[in-house]
Amino acid sequence: MTPEPPQSRGPDAAMVEALDAHGAAVWAYAEAVVPASARQVASEAVAAARAELPAAGRAAGSPAVARAALNHHLRRAAAGAVVAAGHPECAGVPEAIAALANGELSAAGERDLRAHVAGCADCEALAERFTTGERLLGSAPGGPVPLWLYEAAAGRPAQRGGRGGDRRAGGRGRARATAGAAA
Repeated sequence: MTPEPPQSRGPDAAMVEALDAHGAAVWAYAEAVVPASARQVASEAVAAARAELPAAGRAAGSPAVARAALNHHLRRAAAGAVVAAGHPECAGVPEAIAALANGELSAAGERDLRAHVAGCADCEALAERFTTGERLLGSAPGGPVPLWLYEAAAGRPAQRGGRGGDRRAGGRGRARATAGAAA
């Protein structure tokens, strides 16, 4: 049996590292799926993922675990921010789309979702926004990461207003964000 290597970083450092590598994609996803509330959705996802990491135990120091938690909470936050078309049968569609992307939807649920989306133009457009977001999330677009995402990782509340806010190039300023997380 091979011993596990010692954990070299904690959950806060893992979240910062995940944001360095994936923060631009998180922002791109939120802007594609929920442009009017993208900042709030992205901040909520980071805060929820950060809160979940200590429960992951030893794995909490892994940037891959942080990224998976971030993606999971990003999809859920986006679904919660989307207003369904207004038809009673459309009410659960955003959550079902997020559950499908997170691998949490049963085969029967997936069949029902696909059948509904195929017959509802409003939900088809919504599904397309989520699909675009997933493509962006999977392609990891480069570019600057909004500073406020690091603030959310440090436990600071998101400020309202503005779409992008201050940005920094990915990977620079990790010490600042980590120091902020420790404060």
